[in-house]
Amino acid sequence: MKASLVAIAELHSAGKVGRGACRRGVAAVMAMVVLLAISAMIALQVERVRKQWDQDRVLQMRGQLEVLLDAALQDGIQQVRKDSSWTGGRWVLSAGVLQRCDTVSVEISVSGADVAVQVRSPAELSAAAVCRLTGKRSVKNEN
Repeated sequence: MKASLVAIAELHSAGKVGRGACRRGVAAVMAMVVLLAISAMIALQVERVRKQWDQDRVLQMRGQLEVLLDAALQDGIQQVRKDSSWTGGRWVLSAGVLQRCDTVSVEISVSGADVAVQVRSPAELSAAAVCRLTGKRSVKNEN
């Protein structure tokens, strides 16, 4: 910007540019600088909003995964209490259960006193939890 102002000043002193043209040139350069600054501020604001939306989406998905894990653990514990020889199962949930996921797979496995649950989804998030059956009625969560 300084170089362009110097060039305009040199043309003005040589008499090749009139005073009005010089002022219009300086005003145009200043207007472009102001527009560039405003554009940069708008771009930063848009980026901040986009990051906030991504963070909110991830938090919502984590909450949905926790609810799904709890439901699967409760189901696994109930199945083991009904039938001690039950070794596990798999749920395949349809589209729309988790946000932005086509399908979600929930695997429940039982090994001795441990009930393990793993949730897998095409999204970037997955989760796992283990509950240990410590007695007929008590459960210890090792999440």
